[in-house]
Amino acid sequence: MRSFLNKQWLLLGLIVGVILAFLFPHWGEAGGVLRSEVTTKIGIVLIFFLQGWVLPTELLTKSMLHWRAHLFTQVFIFLIFPLVFIVGNMLWSPFMSEPLRVGFLFLAVLPTTISSAIVFTSQAHGNTSVALFNTTVANVIGVFLSPLWMTVLVHTELNQFGSFGTVLLSLSKLIILPLLVGQVAHIFFKKALNKIRPAIGHFSQVIIVFIVFAAFSDSVVAGIWDDQADELVIITTVLCIVLFVFMTGLCLFLVHVFKYPEGDRVAILFCGTQKTLATGVPLGISLFGSDPSFGVILLPLIIFHPVQLILGALLISRIQKPG
Repeated sequence: MRSFLNKQWLLLGLIVGVILAFLFPHWGEAGGVLRSEVTTKIGIVLIFFLQGWVLPTELLTKSMLHWRAHLFTQVFIFLIFPLVFIVGNMLWSPFMSEPLRVGFLFLAVLPTTISSAIVFTSQAHGNTSVALFNTTVANVIGVFLSPLWMTVLVHTELNQFGSFGTVLLSLSKLIILPLLVGQVAHIFFKKALNKIRPAIGHFSQVIIVFIVFAAFSDSVVAGIWDDQADELVIITTVLCIVLFVFMTGLCLFLVHVFKYPEGDRVAILFCGTQKTLATGVPLGISLFGSDPSFGVILLPLIIFHPVQLILGALLISRIQKPG
């Protein structure tokens, strides 16, 4: 039981955070007791500083020989994935609220996870160097590509972030600058990382839980969930499962067509089909944080997270190479 809690405490923390938001929404709302309009921004800066600190960019050159796998993975994450969701958006948008529709588009353009993609690749005896390269690169360039996609895709009253130049200026202060400062810390304080790396991961996850709590608090106070909470959760869960299965099948088909080596196929599969909660939550609040429906926008990402963990784990035994 303790092992399960240690591995999945972020998921459990998110559930508790959402429940607390419904019970005590005035604590987490903007202007409330916890001053979330300020504390969430401080949290975003800390998350990306810490992420920059732990990014092993000096190891990336060692896996450059697998450039075909890298190119395909990044194209799948930032082009194929969004295009599939754009087509899907034409099908489900007439039956879906605007915030939820935007939430699925936001999910589609996010980079991949770092920890679970690497762990799953390793457990399935895939090429972990390819996974390490692509998770790192995707989370760096995703800071630019994900907002760029959203400025193109979202043309509604929810699009309050303006042009890409305006978005980039805002993100520079909250995300890009802390990321760069973190890389400087990585160069000069690399030895300290081995001792505090686990603590850094847990601290970042605590901040993510707080941001989710604040986002849902705002949406509860605004009445976004009135009389539709169950319906939103059911629709989102079913669609997340269907989309994950479809994207997994599409990825498996394409890596077979392009005849990638087996180890690279495994890495591409887990990197290409997962979406990051760690980068997605702070990036989302940077783009949509002032919108009272931000909690609904985050819902697809929050539900997709356990879906990819559960179904991804089930995939491991089916695609394992003899080790």
